[in-house]
Amino acid sequence: MKVRAAAVSGQFYPEDAGELRGLLEQLLRPPSTAEAGRYRIIIAPHAGYIYSGAVAAAAYRALNTENVTRVAILGPCHRVPVAGMAVPESGEFETPLGRVPVDAEGVDLLVRHGLAERNDLAHEFEHSIEVQIPFLQYVLSGFSIVPVVVGGAAVQVVSQALELLYNSQTLLVVSSDLSHFLSYHKACQIDQSTSDKIIHQDYSLSGEEACGARAVNGVSAWAKRCGFHTELLGLANSGDTAGDKSRVVGYGAYGIG
Repeated sequence: MKVRAAAVSGQFYPEDAGELRGLLEQLLRPPSTAEAGRYRIIIAPHAGYIYSGAVAAAAYRALNTENVTRVAILGPCHRVPVAGMAVPESGEFETPLGRVPVDAEGVDLLVRHGLAERNDLAHEFEHSIEVQIPFLQYVLSGFSIVPVVVGGAAVQVVSQALELLYNSQTLLVVSSDLSHFLSYHKACQIDQSTSDKIIHQDYSLSGEEACGARAVNGVSAWAKRCGFHTELLGLANSGDTAGDKSRVVGYGAYGIG
């Protein structure tokens, strides 16, 4: 079975399993009663953990993990252009915490409906999906994943994919950062505006507002149609965490349900 090896361990998160587990334990401190177990659908950032880990953890602490056997992870493409959406041919994804099987049924479903193509190259070096997996390995056990790189897919295509994949045993994780490389003050303004749009399920985000805009727009449109609400769980930027305030990247965490 072909294994998609970890591409950004040692860069975006620790490559040592013990160190990684310790960092996740620190980030995912036991949630308060108000935080825990509320959502089966989240939007979380995908930068290096020293930058966005605390914001991502806010989303993962709010997950309802009861009876979950599968997680669909939708993230943007940063390295390989994708016209629509791409699923892997690989059968497993590896991180320092072990291997997670790819859900063949979920992947086949998207391909059969013409919603995604099989394309390992799109996944080989893509970090937007990979950085979510250690969080999932920490909070779940015995699960498979449906990794989907979202390129130029229309809102309706992403929404249809979510409709097909979502069920009582499936979590949905949409991976996206917010603004990129603005000054701290400008980023705070732009990201607050973007966050308001996400909360109100306005599915007209641009790539300048969120690198995962296509996936975020898709989940917002689908959630609105389903009558779900969206809650802000965390909002910050790299200037708040570990970065230079002259040029920051924004991060938001949201729960949908």
